[in-house]
Amino acid sequence: MIAKKLRYYRAIYRLSQRDLAALAGVNETTIAQIEVRDSNVTLDTALKLAKAFDISIDSLIGDLTENQREKMQLCNQRIRELQELKEENSRHRRIERVRRNREKSVGKAK
Repeated sequence: MIAKKLRYYRAIYRLSQRDLAALAGVNETTIAQIEVRDSNVTLDTALKLAKAFDISIDSLIGDLTENQREKMQLCNQRIRELQELKEENSRHRRIERVRRNREKSVGKAK
């Protein structure tokens, strides 16, 4: 199922396997294997592909049971929360760096 959808979205976006691989940050061989063998896809790879196409992972993976859909939504929610925490942590590090640089500048001025 994912093989057909992957080829479908690549056709819509007019992307080669190489272009999609570069855009999604995965190996070109991975794209080929998915399309040829409809091989199992890791959640990480599926997320990268969905993000590259700017679609939901559900749109890419396809027909999920209600239980699978709920689990996927929970996973997506947790991933978003982790990304927000990572961004917040990054902001705090930048603020701390600026603060230390100002302290150094003030110390040199004395």
